[in-house]
Amino acid sequence: MDQLKQSQDLLDDFILMDCRLGNHPQFGASVWLKEGDGLRCIADTGVAREAVRGRSLTLGGSVIEHTLAKRCVVSVESIDHDLHVSGNNWIANRGVRSLLSVPMLESNGAKGVLSVYNLQSGSFKQENVHRVQVLAAVLQYVLSDIQKVRTEASLSLGKAMAGLRNDSALDQADLALRVQTSRIAISRWEAGAQPPSIGSLRRWCEALELLAHGKPALVTVVDVSPQLIELLRNDPGRMRELSPETFERLVAERLAQMGFEVKLTGDTFRRDGGIDLIAVPKAAPLVAYVLAGQVKHHRTDRKTDRQAVDRLLAWQGSTFRLGLLVTNTCFTRDALWRASESSSNGFLRLRDFEDLKRWLGDNFWDEAEWKELPETIVLAPGITVPVPRPKLRTAPEFWQVPHVNSNARSE
Repeated sequence: MDQLKQSQDLLDDFILMDCRLGNHPQFGASVWLKEGDGLRCIADTGVAREAVRGRSLTLGGSVIEHTLAKRCVVSVESIDHDLHVSGNNWIANRGVRSLLSVPMLESNGAKGVLSVYNLQSGSFKQENVHRVQVLAAVLQYVLSDIQKVRTEASLSLGKAMAGLRNDSALDQADLALRVQTSRIAISRWEAGAQPPSIGSLRRWCEALELLAHGKPALVTVVDVSPQLIELLRNDPGRMRELSPETFERLVAERLAQMGFEVKLTGDTFRRDGGIDLIAVPKAAPLVAYVLAGQVKHHRTDRKTDRQAVDRLLAWQGSTFRLGLLVTNTCFTRDALWRASESSSNGFLRLRDFEDLKRWLGDNFWDEAEWKELPETIVLAPGITVPVPRPKLRTAPEFWQVPHVNSNARSE
C-alpha cells in the first residue's frame, strides 16, 4: 500500500463529531502537498470527494497560502464567493460555509495543508481543532520516509498522540492494553524514539478513537448465545473480557428480553452521532417511543465520564424520547451529577455494572429500574398525586401456577 492510498484511508476513517469522515453528512476534507510553486491534492473525502483530487493549485492570496506562510491554524467561520482556496470557487459552489486549515509542519516550513470543510457556518470547537491537528501529524508521519530511528516526523507524531491520550484520561498502561502492546512501546512511540510501523500506527489511532476501526457495517443482528449469558451470569466480571462489539450485542440482547425491538447502528468504532443502538417497545402503542442507546465498554476500572453523558444528552429534544447509557464499570461523580439535573433526568437513564448483573439474572423489574421516576407529581397547588409503578416484578407473578394439593386423592 503506497503513501497516497494510506493517506486516503486515514482521511476516510478519521472520526469527527462522532462520525467517520468518509460517510459524514456535514464535513469533508482534503490533503494538499506543496509541489513547486503550487499545491497538489492527494486525498479528499466527504463533500469534497472527487472534486479536487489530483488537481494542482497556484498560490495567490488564499487561505492555504496564509496557513503555509504563517505555519499556523486558520479557521474561517463564514465563506462567500469571494473567499476561495487559491482562486477556485468549488468550495462555495458545494455549499461549504466554514473551514479549518491546519499546516503539516517540517523543520524548514510546511509540507502541506490539511483542510476540513463544514456545510454550516460557525467556528470549529477547540476539541475538534485539536483532533484535526493530531490527524495532520499522523498524515505528516505517513507521508514521510518512515525510518527505525528518531525523526522530526516521529517526534511530532509522538507529542500529538500523547496529548490526545492525556485528553482521554488514559495512562500508558491502559492504552497499551487497547493497542495490544507493551507500556514501554507506547512510551517509546510517544517519545519518537521508536517510530511505529503503519500497522502499529493504525492500532494506536484506533485505540485513541481518532480513527474508525475497519469499514462501516450494515445493521447488526442481535445474536448472543445462552452459553455466554450463563457464563456471565455466574461471573459478571468477565464482561471486561468481551470485545466492545460483543458487549454491545449483549446489551442489545438484554433489552430485547425486556420487551424491545433492537437494532445496532453498525460498526462499533464508526460512532455515528454517539448512538450505538436504537430500540422501540414491542407492545406499547399508547406510549410508543424511540430509545437511543450508547454503550461504553472498559477492560480496566476506568469509569465512564461526563463526556459520554453530554454526548447522549445532545439528542434530547430530537426523535429520541429516551436516552440509555450503559457501561460495564460505573460512572464518575461528575457524570452522575450531570444526569441527575432536572433538565436531564426526564430523558437520560444510566445503567452500570450492578444493573447489568440484575439484567443477566433476568431481573428487569427491580425497584432500581424506576430510580429516575419521582414518587409524586404536583399537578397544581395543593394537588399532589403518586406516580404509579409496576407491581409485578418477577416471572412467576406474570404466570401464576395453581397450587396443587399433593395429598388429594386422584379420581
